[in-house]
Formats: sequence, structure tokens, C-alpha cells
Amino acid sequence: MESLANKNKDFSGINNLTRFNAYKENRYFDPLISGYGFIFVTKPMLFIDPIKPSGNDYKKKIAYTNMTKDPIFSAFISSEAQTESDKIIPKLLSYNKMYNSSNFIPLFTNGTKSIDTFDTVLEQTDAFDTKEGYKIPLPTNTTMSKASNTVSLSVDETSNMDFIKLTNLWVSYISNITDGTFSANPEMITNATLDYMSSIFYFVTEPDGKTLKYWAKYTGCWPNTIPFSNLKYTKGDFQKVEFDIPFLFTIKEEMNPKILEDFNIVSLKQEDLKSMFSDTENVEYSSIKESKLLNKNKLFSNSLVSYLVSSPSRDPLIFFKNSDRKGILSDKTNEKFEISFGDLTQGKNFQSELFGNNYFYNIEDFFKSSKGE
Repeated sequence: MESLANKNKDFSGINNLTRFNAYKENRYFDPLISGYGFIFVTKPMLFIDPIKPSGNDYKKKIAYTNMTKDPIFSAFISSEAQTESDKIIPKLLSYNKMYNSSNFIPLFTNGTKSIDTFDTVLEQTDAFDTKEGYKIPLPTNTTMSKASNTVSLSVDETSNMDFIKLTNLWVSYISNITDGTFSANPEMITNATLDYMSSIFYFVTEPDGKTLKYWAKYTGCWPNTIPFSNLKYTKGDFQKVEFDIPFLFTIKEEMNPKILEDFNIVSLKQEDLKSMFSDTENVEYSSIKESKLLNKNKLFSNSLVSYLVSSPSRDPLIFFKNSDRKGILSDKTNEKFEISFGDLTQGKNFQSELFGNNYFYNIEDFFKSSKGE
């Protein structure tokens, strides 16, 4: 197999970028095929606590008292909740990190069917008036299409109405904090932080479900609509309830590798990672492939986070993969960013469903043979 490896010298895909095909020859072209989309909504830090504190922690007492000030929240106190899911929902939003093994809200990742996005537009201005009144258009910036807009998540509602209940608590909290009904978190006041805002990470992968093709981050997000209108009644009409949840955002950014670093920082639950990895502040970014936040080997070499990276129950992480396998193609298509879930068994099952039960055996056997093993 060693003699056959890397012998395909068909560079027609590269030639499409560098040479003209005047006679429209049947030249190979690898089309972009849409694959899987992943949406990760970071949890806000709402100053609520569904469990009555037994100690003298004044912050927990204030957070618990907040929930008793509004009947909507009182129904989600753990001792009052009607279902087990209702006990979990406020914990997904609470500032108390003891309740959450993740900095993301899994409900949105698991339940979002689609996301509405929009183009980035380069604005223009008119200049240099002529005596005839003609103005020359000149390009300016992309700020208007990146700032202060709405992104919508399409979901199928659960039988427990988890999306409506979670959104109701989130929106109601913002209203109660704004009008002074709820007490604000003292730390948030000190740090001048809006605890009800979150970020939304959006990834598009190849059909393999792991190779990243596109990524975006929406920062400063909050839901502005509780979708009660979707519970309308029509006699004789029984169907599943589906709707869009609109999130307002402050700013969006796309295709910046720093987004991937930010995602790993959130996923690893290490707010001080940037100080641990000083080169993440390097404005030159001479080698994003060697980023200590995206290079798996470098993450493993750091004793403070290696146990988190290797944990089977960790949140997803983004790694830059530079395969040393001698593949068939010779245009470095094996260099890519990949999303990696902690549960390797789940990942293998996913791949097996796509390519068949013998996929991993055949692939691994092929590459062992190509190396002469």
C-alpha cells in the first residue's frame, strides 16, 4: 500500500484557482455540500436560585428571595416544581455554577432545527458631486450588518413546554431586573455586567458532522419574545407546536479563528485561560495552527486543563487537526478545524450511521496498510 499512497496527482481542483479552462474541459470540481449545523447558546447568569439556602450565604438568600417575589418564578422553586424538568430549567439560567456542568444550554443545541442568518453587507456613501448631480458611490464599512440585529432559532416544542418556560423565565427576569422588582447580583453591579446576556456560537460542518466549514459568534444576546402565540386553538386541529425564538444581539462576527478560541474558553469553563496562554493576546496571529487553545497536544500539555480536555463528559471543543496520515489527496485537505465531543462512543456511533458499521475498521485498516504496518 505504501507504493500506492499519495500517487494521485490530479490537481484539477487547484487548477480551477490558478488556470483558465477556456474550452470547458471536464475538470474535477469538489462542490460544497451542506452538512450539520450546531448551535451553542451560553447560559446567562440570572440572579436566581431555586433551592432555599440552609446556610448563611447572603447571595443565595437574595437569589432565592428573587424567585419568591414573582409567582412565575415561585412555580419553579424546587419544592414547588410540577415536573422534574421544571426543577432543571431555572438551574440552566442560574448564576450558581454548582447547578451546571456546562456553560452552554444543551436544550438549544439538541432542539434547534435551524437558524436564520443574513449576509454581511459593505455599506457605501456618496461623494464628489458633479454639476449634473451625479455622485460617485464609495464603499465604507460593514458595521450596519454586523451590529444590533435579530437571529432566530427554530425549534419543536417539547411536551413539557421547556422552550416556552425557559424563555418565559429569561424574559421575565429582564423585566423584573429593569423595573426593580428583583435585586441585582452585587458582583454584576461591581463589574458593570449585564447578567442576562449570552452568546450564540453557530457552526456548519461537512456531512461528516465534525469538519468545520463556517463559524460565527453572536455576542450580547437575549430573547425578546415569549412565543405564547403558538399555543393558539383551532377546533379539530391537533399538531406538534413549532416556532422561532428570536434573539437580539449586539454584534456578530464570522470566520475569525479567535471565535474558536473563545468557544474553547467557554467550553473548558476556565475564565483565566487567556492569562495562562499569553500568546492568545498576540495581535499578529502569525500561526493560528499553533494556538495553545486550538492545538490538542498543547492543551494536553497544560496540567491545569488537561484533565478537562481528556474527560469523556466534557463540553465540545474545537481542535486544529493536521493529520500525519498519507492520504490519497496531495493538496493538504487533511488540515482542518474539527469539533470534538467528549463522548467518543457517541461520535463513532454517529459516523457508523453515516458510513456503515465497518467504517472505522476499514479506514483504520487502510491507513495501517499504507504505512506498512
